[in-house]
Amino acid sequence: MRTERTQLLTVLSEVLDCVEKELLGVTDHHAKRVAMCCIRMAEYTQLTQEDRSAAAIGALLHDSALSEYREHYHDGTATPEALMGHCRVGEENLRYIPGGVSRDFVLYHHEHADGSGPFARTAEETPLGAQLIHIADQLDRHMPLGSATGANLPAMRAFITDNRGTLFAPQVCEWMNAVLTEEFLNELSDDAITLSKLQIPDAVYETDLRALSGLFARVIDYKSPFTRAHSVGVAEKAEAMAHYYQWDAATVEQMYCAGALHDIGKLMVERDVLEKPGKLDQREYQHIQSHAYETHRLLSGLSGMEDITRWASNHHEKLNGKGYPFGLTAQELDQKSRLLACLDIYQALTEDRPYKAGMPHAKALSILREMAEKGELDSAITEDIDRAFHTEDGEDTTPTTALFQCNVCGHIYEGDTMPDHYECPVCGQPETAFMRLR
Repeated sequence: MRTERTQLLTVLSEVLDCVEKELLGVTDHHAKRVAMCCIRMAEYTQLTQEDRSAAAIGALLHDSALSEYREHYHDGTATPEALMGHCRVGEENLRYIPGGVSRDFVLYHHEHADGSGPFARTAEETPLGAQLIHIADQLDRHMPLGSATGANLPAMRAFITDNRGTLFAPQVCEWMNAVLTEEFLNELSDDAITLSKLQIPDAVYETDLRALSGLFARVIDYKSPFTRAHSVGVAEKAEAMAHYYQWDAATVEQMYCAGALHDIGKLMVERDVLEKPGKLDQREYQHIQSHAYETHRLLSGLSGMEDITRWASNHHEKLNGKGYPFGLTAQELDQKSRLLACLDIYQALTEDRPYKAGMPHAKALSILREMAEKGELDSAITEDIDRAFHTEDGEDTTPTTALFQCNVCGHIYEGDTMPDHYECPVCGQPETAFMRLR
């Protein structure tokens, strides 16, 4: 299974833009514009082709950890600790991108030329790729480039000049000024923005897709503390059921990815609605439901992922035709779509959330059986889930990746074991400060 890596990164940058717009008030396509600026400025530098590609990818994903630290942002401003945390985790997220693109460009993209940034690094101590991301990021936040025209160029140049030597190194200012032309602004407009000129290798293999899907899942689940491990949990259960059915390795991989990506549309849902403690009104309920269609919209343009897109988009469909977003019937829903619908509900029932403990396996299965009797879920798949995950004590036996939580700041580390000499990327505590969650 092959797909365009640029396409995947474009989708991820779009959903990240939604998070950044919600928190910081930036306009649509922010990450794409920052990437375009970086690649243009890089033409004036001595950066290698690999570093230019890494800078472009870093620019697209520079705020991939923003949703994790959203509680530390107030009126678009973050505490220094939050800036350090989201930079560290953002750099860590790049390990999910194949090709070795981590260059500390994201880690230090909030550093100031005079050393007054969160890590106190001067321009001489900060990687050039990070400096390119920083000036483009700050300029687009100060004066949205997507709606700018030639008439705005003097104000842009004034902003750059006012921060020369403090926020930005003089040489970087010269490069930014050099690329700021009316023609380039037209390329950055909301109607014309494109990543076609970014020098990013465009083909990936199955293992790369799984890694990228894992990154999507992390970003999705950090949208809300209510569902922090939901996407990963659905992905792991989908993989386990694929093994249970003895499907081939490629299908196992596809099922994992469909589970990881099924809720990507939730990043397009307003956070206040997603986390509303009371009953939703009709508009809010329809807005929540729109996430399934947004999953379809975001994934449907990805070549090589047609099956994954279908299964992920259908996770709220019901056999009796009363589901959404398309109201499909039993005749239109294949086994894998039906399986993901069952697993989404099972995972939601059995996982712990801040406001409730997860249900035991037996109680969750009783609810799935009731829904199957109503003609909503597949009864045969429901019984297969029982056989696959049931033990004598009735507990779920899905193989899962271990999660460890920092006792000081709450940061989650995902991995089978805690590495020796690990330091929390948010508060700097050693691995002994982490408690295993599962």
